[in-house]
Amino acid sequence: MYRLLLFSIFSFFLFISCSEQNENITAKTEFELLQYKWKVATMEIDGTSFPTNTGNVNNIRITFNGTNYTYVYPDPTNPSDGPMLTLTGPWRFNDAKTAIFLDRSQIDEPEFEWEILQLSTGIFKARYKALNPFNPAVEANYDFSYTIVI
Repeated sequence: MYRLLLFSIFSFFLFISCSEQNENITAKTEFELLQYKWKVATMEIDGTSFPTNTGNVNNIRITFNGTNYTYVYPDPTNPSDGPMLTLTGPWRFNDAKTAIFLDRSQIDEPEFEWEILQLSTGIFKARYKALNPFNPAVEANYDFSYTIVI
């Protein structure tokens, strides 16, 4: 009987202490979740996986710093071993926060839309459409997953 009473008291205090800790945790907003430097973890083109060392992809970095971004990516004219290019500018979410628009006016191109597939602590997965590198007459879906650069 004594053990049951001690167990009940211990369980009660454990329950109270756990619930107080959970109440103090605040979820990060989508904006806060993006505020890092990201590197490519996986890459798919129209559902086909490619190694990230293909075409200098392992050196892609995108940094979200406030409402500005910096995107370092391979030169599309020579993807196998071409130099890395840097693009900077403002970015924004769509109203539903299901897509990101990157301003590309720096290179006289329209906004570039990335569909957000997943965004959580340390995970960012996005899809965008661009010309297929194996068939430039066709647009392809590019799916990238990113991890935070430490």
